[in-house]
Amino acid sequence: MNTLYIVPPVFFVISTIFSMLGMGGGQLYIPILFWLGMDFKTEAIPLGLFLDMVNSGSSAFTYAREKMINWRVGIPFGITMLVFAPLGTWLNIKLPT
Repeated sequence: MNTLYIVPPVFFVISTIFSMLGMGGGQLYIPILFWLGMDFKTEAIPLGLFLDMVNSGSSAFTYAREKMINWRVGIPFGITMLVFAPLGTWLNIKLPT
């Protein structure tokens, strides 16, 4: 059986469990994608982070709709992430593999 047919159900289970824990799942997406043969730095990490963003975003939307987010704490975290994410990207490009 082709491995690519197994990945979506596995990622669905990972995203379900990790979203219940308040995490995105990138801790498992990236190694799985790497083991499937994707280049670590240019394919596995960006795709894993994208999947993490989609999962975290949908969870945040659900929690916001249920009024379960402490915005006083969340907004400073969000601003900090928006400011320092480009720095992390720049460092990732500059650092050797």
